[in-house]
Amino acid sequence: MIQQNSFLRWQNPALLALPVADALLRWIETAIQAVDPAAATLQALQRQQRTLACAEQHWTLAPADRVFIFSIGKASVPMAWAALQRCGDLAAGGVVITRDAAMDWPPLPPLQVLTAGHPLPDMRSVLAAARLRAWAALVQPQDMALVLLSGGASALLTDPAPGLSLAALQATTDVLLHAGVPIQALNTVRKHCERLKGGQLAALLPCPILTLTVSDVLGNDLAVIGSGPTAPDPTTYADAWAVLEQAHACALVPAAVRAHLQAGIAGQLSETPKPQAALWSQVRQRIIADNAMALDAVQQRACQDGWHVLREQVPLHGEAAVAGRRLGRQLRALATQASRPTLLLAGGETTVTIAEPERARGAGGRNQELALAAAVELHAVPNAALLAIATDGSDGPTPAAGAVATGATVAQAAAHGFDVRQVLAEHTALRCWQALGAALTPGPTFTNVNDIVLGVVWPQEN
Repeated sequence: MIQQNSFLRWQNPALLALPVADALLRWIETAIQAVDPAAATLQALQRQQRTLACAEQHWTLAPADRVFIFSIGKASVPMAWAALQRCGDLAAGGVVITRDAAMDWPPLPPLQVLTAGHPLPDMRSVLAAARLRAWAALVQPQDMALVLLSGGASALLTDPAPGLSLAALQATTDVLLHAGVPIQALNTVRKHCERLKGGQLAALLPCPILTLTVSDVLGNDLAVIGSGPTAPDPTTYADAWAVLEQAHACALVPAAVRAHLQAGIAGQLSETPKPQAALWSQVRQRIIADNAMALDAVQQRACQDGWHVLREQVPLHGEAAVAGRRLGRQLRALATQASRPTLLLAGGETTVTIAEPERARGAGGRNQELALAAAVELHAVPNAALLAIATDGSDGPTPAAGAVATGATVAQAAAHGFDVRQVLAEHTALRCWQALGAALTPGPTFTNVNDIVLGVVWPQEN
């Protein structure tokens, strides 16, 4: 492997002060290793001579046939590295589109490694899309395309539809993110404002396609992950317009975007490829890592460690602060009767809706807000803690991955001049957690399978 995740990067003073710190660090390490994108790609893709295989599917290439690799997302570099280990001399070229943080990796010839903007697309995202199009033009019907997708692909690969500018797409994305629009809805709009999303990359490639995906979408909807560049798109221009209406954003997005969507609704623009299109007969998809795999690994390890595990069956969703208060109350109840070490395990992805933008004075992050809301419920509870992390190492638009809340958090925050409830209202959790030494800042993990919450209680000493 060319990437090793070390749990040492997750350490901070608040975490290390806990009597259960070793267990929490071990479980974080377990979760990230369980969804290592290089290992998952190597496991999913096999080769024997000139035949590539994935599950029950096989692709045999003639001597003149080639494999083109298109890897896009936060896990794009390790996935591409693993794909090259399998494809070897079959690989003719392609592109890897990633964030700046991945540029410390070794070169990946014959692939071209490009950086682009995230979470907001930038001009590099547009240039990367142009390079991908140039490589796609070299693909012949007898070749094979290996598409590797992971979280972040929607922003990293941006190809505005005719008549739309990058600035218009940036403004639209920014408006919808601040409105707390779920990723499924955001990607519905993206797919109808661009030329590669919503199955349009698959329509561009004339050959058999295998897509391997590290999923950052709850439910693993292939049409949503990375805005589904190689998946059928069941949504329409009308659906995209409905997203704007439901977010009360019609008047906030650029006029060019409104005009474009209305033209699509009127039938003046071509729709994205729908499930019944003939092109899908030569496209195969496989999820190789997701949130459930990470949770399964943590649950198994915690049980081996002798902990009692209570696992939330419904993925975390909705407002981060609401989820945090609910989990905090559950932990508080467990702590009052704790006779054995217990782990409350949850996964998913919440949202933060900034209802009053004028009060939002700084960076928050959904995991940091969730942990801070839990801290309110855990106030003065001596034998409980909650750790919330984003598995990609970045919690929203912040350098932290999440935070660790304990029964002492509220009092410690007050001692540093923070009113926790005001912090939650202003969405400034990052500054508070940094002041307390409780922000998790591991840096990029080069994977992304949503968020994980580890709530722990332990028996009090008599």
